[in-house]
Amino acid sequence: MAVFVIYQFKHDSETLPAIRKAFIASAIANMLWLTAWHTNEILASLIVMIGLLIFLIWIAFLRSKGSDSFWAVQVPFGLYFGWITVATIANVTVFLVSLGLDVSQLAQERLTALILLVGLAIGIRTMTKFRDISYGLVFIWANLGILLKQLSETGYQGQYIRIILAALFSVLVFAVFIYKIIHDDFIKDTI
Repeated sequence: MAVFVIYQFKHDSETLPAIRKAFIASAIANMLWLTAWHTNEILASLIVMIGLLIFLIWIAFLRSKGSDSFWAVQVPFGLYFGWITVATIANVTVFLVSLGLDVSQLAQERLTALILLVGLAIGIRTMTKFRDISYGLVFIWANLGILLKQLSETGYQGQYIRIILAALFSVLVFAVFIYKIIHDDFIKDTI
């Protein structure tokens, strides 16, 4: 985000003023989220996180209409948007756990696998809509982290097969869609 801050001082475009305002709003929302999260206000943190996500969706729409710098605008906000999407899914999960519902280990495993697949659907839809590879790379990173924790000797030692399969499937699907976007854009640029 530091790259964007420096870039936007030295450049101007039709979309940069609106992106700048939405970025400031997202930074304020991020500060509020950190405060709510660190004071264990789970519901408040979820509400603020959804607000932060809305600002980043707005920025994604603005980015898609402009021709701003790939490395200074497109990539940083794609990564940020991807990270906040993943964090929102995690925040929803934490909120559900905070409700104290007593469910079996099997139900928890199934719910976690389902949440990963819902994240896959959200991520693929968003990544393909905005043709944003950096957004999809965040999901690969997050799912690889889950997969490695599931398989690790210091983690869950491979005992939750549904979670392992959902995370692995998500990584593979994101990789295929990223390849497709790169391939399609390359073909379009060479024609």
